[in-house]
Amino acid sequence: MCQAPENTSSDGAASSGGWCNGTGDPPGLPGSRDGRYSRVLALRRGLGNGAGIASSVLSLRFLVDNALPPRLADLLLAAGHDACHVRAYGLQAATDEAILARAFEEDRIVISADSDFGVILAVQGATRPSFILFREPDLRAASDYIHLLLPALPLLEPELAAGCVAVFRNGRLRVRRLPFSA
Repeated sequence: MCQAPENTSSDGAASSGGWCNGTGDPPGLPGSRDGRYSRVLALRRGLGNGAGIASSVLSLRFLVDNALPPRLADLLLAAGHDACHVRAYGLQAATDEAILARAFEEDRIVISADSDFGVILAVQGATRPSFILFREPDLRAASDYIHLLLPALPLLEPELAAGCVAVFRNGRLRVRRLPFSA
């Protein structure tokens, strides 16, 4: 479980912490929106609607980047995963390299809408951490992201464990193993 930092952030501001679970009570997951992402509908039919609690054997560790809402980490926690937002560590102004290093240290999967993480992983020839990139134009709220992510996690889990970049774009999911080859 992530914990609020005991020090200040890289920009010198004191950390507020608490983004992992807010008041300590896990938030409820929103209801299903079947059909919202028509190209993902077949995936949802095969795995359920994704709005329930994750299987007990499927518990992943995530670090949600500042490009996405902190509530996404709360929703992942409610679904049974270990998730933190970068603000919980005071990393909201940190470089992408620092965020990747933190994810590597804690064996977390980075989730972001910032494609720079994929570029850094490619340049470094890294095999981890895994990275999930959202390039969907209609995603605004944390519930939009969770409705797309949760149904895909059972299929993505082996790839994420091995090291990959997974991209949600235009209703499709593309997965590429790390390290990238020329």
